[in-house]
Amino acid sequence: MTQVWIVRHGQTDWNLQGKLQGWTDIPLNANGVREAHALGFTLQGIPIHSLYSSDLVRAYATATILGTYLNLPVLVDTRLREVSFGAAEGTLHIDEQLLSLHCLETDAEVLQRALDFLAFIHSQHAENRVLCVSHGRWIRTLVKFFSKNEHPVISNTSVTSLISENETWRITNFLS
Repeated sequence: MTQVWIVRHGQTDWNLQGKLQGWTDIPLNANGVREAHALGFTLQGIPIHSLYSSDLVRAYATATILGTYLNLPVLVDTRLREVSFGAAEGTLHIDEQLLSLHCLETDAEVLQRALDFLAFIHSQHAENRVLCVSHGRWIRTLVKFFSKNEHPVISNTSVTSLISENETWRITNFLS
């Protein structure tokens, strides 16, 4: 049984302002740093085999803080990267139909990237628990797929837990 715990990065100023971040490299704000430390403290002592992160600074900084509590190095994987919102990045959240005109990736492409990552984790870390730090839309895409269209709110430093048994993934827990 392989477990993957997916954490959304800590808060950024653009999260507070309601701006789309996508691939724009926005750092954590002070509250985001506090959130990462609080989660790290909570996870301390839980056996986690490996720690992966998106290459974007807000996720990597969150992962680095978590790694200090877990005594793990951060392994970067670009498949954990947020959806590219293209020209819509830096704007206030807009409706999904309009957003789809600006996105440089389709939901199907993001889902494939996420499923490729899970297949890699399953092949490299079978029978282990792996922690990954990613982004809101990336996580929502997976949750929507595995829960048959649920649209949860993915809060900063929330944890979504997936388990693979017989190469079939399912959501086992969602902490927003």
